[in-house]
Amino acid sequence: MIVTATQLATDSNGVIDRVVERHEKADIRRHGKIKVEMRRKAGVSKSELLEILASVRFSAREQVQLAAAMKQANEVLGYAGGH
Repeated sequence: MIVTATQLATDSNGVIDRVVERHEKADIRRHGKIKVEMRRKAGVSKSELLEILASVRFSAREQVQLAAAMKQANEVLGYAGGH
């Protein structure tokens, strides 16, 4: 979608909702030229990931695999959700 800076100022909530909920990209124009591109954030925060994982019912096998993957990620990154 293409939005002018004035439209963004007038309906910022609507534009942000379309970007976030509908995964649309917003090109913001100022003086007839696109100056800004607004996209939905890639990835999730730690709290969002924990919430997603808490809602999934993993099998025993999947739990073991996930724990192993988290351990490896922890070794590489220094933190991967351990307690």
